[in-house]
Amino acid sequence: MYESPAYWIARAKDMASADRRGDPYCFGNSLVEEIVACLLGGFGITYELNVAAFYAVREAGLIVTEVCPSPADILEELQRPLTLASGRAVRYRFPNQKSARVAGALSRLRREAPPADPLLAREWLLSFDGIGPKTASWVVRNRWPDAEVAIVDIHVWRAATECGVFDAEWTPSRNYWEMEAVFVEWARHGGVSAAALDATIWAERAGRARRRVPSNRKQ
Repeated sequence: MYESPAYWIARAKDMASADRRGDPYCFGNSLVEEIVACLLGGFGITYELNVAAFYAVREAGLIVTEVCPSPADILEELQRPLTLASGRAVRYRFPNQKSARVAGALSRLRREAPPADPLLAREWLLSFDGIGPKTASWVVRNRWPDAEVAIVDIHVWRAATECGVFDAEWTPSRNYWEMEAVFVEWARHGGVSAAALDATIWAERAGRARRRVPSNRKQ
């Protein structure tokens, strides 16, 4: 199925008008929680597993605590079976790597205050271990939905390339900022927020991908 640039703009407008949630993108209740949530997601981790891991860490009292948690504290939670919204128990992927990154971020967040400006906050986030352009943009989009940033994940990259918005030679690892500039202009020209367009493409493309996975596929 071919989706034109106009198709995605129309879908974004439809979804934006139907969504009445106050904070449709946020995982947590603060910037600190959002950073932890986004660090626990990313490549190889489904949205459902990301949510389950974040809630496990938060409910264990490891995000807001008097003593900064160690990587071992966080690892202990991530190594437990996690329950998805469907009720299925699964194991978290990359627990050692993610535990170290979350613990490092929480330690640093006790010492530093983030910039109030969303784009400056993204620059600051890029200096954290394990946070690249996509994750930094994800945090900023979730906390500042009006910011003109784009989360160029595989779904957005493929959709925008297929409909001719992105150059076919571009890749997120080499051309992230060029992609973002074009994406933001695409959203602006269509009269929707970059956040709404990004979320629409992700929701539709990720939903199709989940439906293609056989029911007996291991998490």
